[in-house]
Amino acid sequence: RARDGRWAVVRVADRGPGVPERERGKIFERFHQAGSSGSRAGGGVGLGLAICREILDAHGGRIWVEGHPGGGSLFCFALKAEPPSGTVGSETSREAR
Repeated sequence: RARDGRWAVVRVADRGPGVPERERGKIFERFHQAGSSGSRAGGGVGLGLAICREILDAHGGRIWVEGHPGGGSLFCFALKAEPPSGTVGSETSREAR
């Protein structure tokens, strides 16, 4: 967790089979699927979470997954709540308009 400013954190819980602890560091890699057994109900190729991580990395954020009490997973991401200077919404960019 960041200690250098204000962060907005979003958490989304699901009731699926969950992500085994040993897989949690890998599911954000391209083409990796937790519990890949060939019987995934939704299909997919394992790119969605990798794309999410790349977007958050580009914006100085982070994404992670935790176990959820009672089963399922808790997917979380955090972004700085205050935009850096010179970006849309900051005083610098408003003056340039």
